[in-house]
Amino acid sequence: MRNLIFLLVIAGCRDELTDKDTFDSGPSVDDADGDADGDGFTDDCDDNNPDVFPGATEYCDGLDNDCDNQVDEDPADGETWYADDDGDGYGDPNVESISCEAPAGYVANSGDCDDTDALFNPGTVESDCEDENDYNCDGSVGWADADGDGFAACLDCDDSNANVNDDALEICNTLDDNCNGFTDEDDPGLTDGTIFYGDSDGDGHGGQQYEAIGCEVPAGFVDNNDDCDDLEPLTYPSAAEICDEEDNDCDGTVDEGVGLLWYADADGDGYGDATSATTA
Repeated sequence: MRNLIFLLVIAGCRDELTDKDTFDSGPSVDDADGDADGDGFTDDCDDNNPDVFPGATEYCDGLDNDCDNQVDEDPADGETWYADDDGDGYGDPNVESISCEAPAGYVANSGDCDDTDALFNPGTVESDCEDENDYNCDGSVGWADADGDGFAACLDCDDSNANVNDDALEICNTLDDNCNGFTDEDDPGLTDGTIFYGDSDGDGHGGQQYEAIGCEVPAGFVDNNDDCDDLEPLTYPSAAEICDEEDNDCDGTVDEGVGLLWYADADGDGYGDATSATTA
């Protein structure tokens, strides 16, 4: 009987040992230290993502990277936005916010010089030369005369150049000197342009039928008008004279110095005098 009881006790101990080994086998190798994603933090708010842990850099990715219970705040890859309190579309350069998307009341530019008044912004046109306010935020006001030429900034097409104003003369300098909207030869009032002459026959010598005043030679024009026949390319000063009944060299004489030699036949015998040759 004693032997039977001993065997039963041993069997019960083995069953207990087997159950303990099955349900209390100890921590696994991967999470033995409580850091499943291997980012070095055991108090991780997302232990399945190694990019998420306390103190991590926040990015625009829809995650709470730094485990502060906020998502995408002050992201390293965010954009800078500027407060637009007056709603004119231009922001205050002194009030900015870095975020993934524009916060309510913020815009992407920072050009507003007075964000309390929608009349002040870089897009405003200053047209009142009596007004002392710098509405367009360019550093000067409408009535100012920065170049000292006697014309207010809002009436001057270039208030940085004293030689450009309504009273200036148009000259060849690629500027609209007199502020009439035309530059150089496009302005009929050009004062220092050169007269060019049409070269109809393309021989490099112009005639007197066509003229153009400009800063550069227009196509089909030249800077001289010494061609005596601008429809004949073989006729111009210094051209070779040929037998064509034309004044090829424009010297006032036709066919001189060219043609056959002729000799005077004073006695009418059909033979000329060798000492009396002439060309014709």
